[in-house]
Amino acid sequence: MRAKDFEKIFNDYTAIGRIIVGLNEVEWELSLILTRYYTAQERFKEFDENIIARFGLQQKIEILTNLKLPKKYISQERVINSLKKIKKVRNLLAHSYLPHTNTKFQKLIQDSDIKRIFKDFPNNFNKEIADTKKRINALYRVYLTSKKKNMSE
Repeated sequence: MRAKDFEKIFNDYTAIGRIIVGLNEVEWELSLILTRYYTAQERFKEFDENIIARFGLQQKIEILTNLKLPKKYISQERVINSLKKIKKVRNLLAHSYLPHTNTKFQKLIQDSDIKRIFKDFPNNFNKEIADTKKRINALYRVYLTSKKKNMSE
């Protein structure tokens, strides 16, 4: 993709809206898994609103990275890698306000993950969002399975 292709996407308010919604969906899923990991059901909403909501995406990725799951799951690493790509998209959006003069934007559009995600927009972008959400949910299912197994032992 060329810089002009990115500029076209980031000058289209419908495309920007789609990107923001996708990013928010992924971050919500991440917040959900962290809240479920750290709280009991009766304090779920309170913990999410008062604690998790105060963290940025980078902090949430760091928390997920440091979770002490029974063993290091491949799905945990896949989620983290996917979230790092999503973070690049967020950074690209944040720095797209002056694409012609913004050196951060120019650097980000050279990134191979960004090029792949935005090639054939919105199809690859939507796929990346959906895949990331699936990975988060798969990791959560693995965690629940291991938690139930440990409780029965």
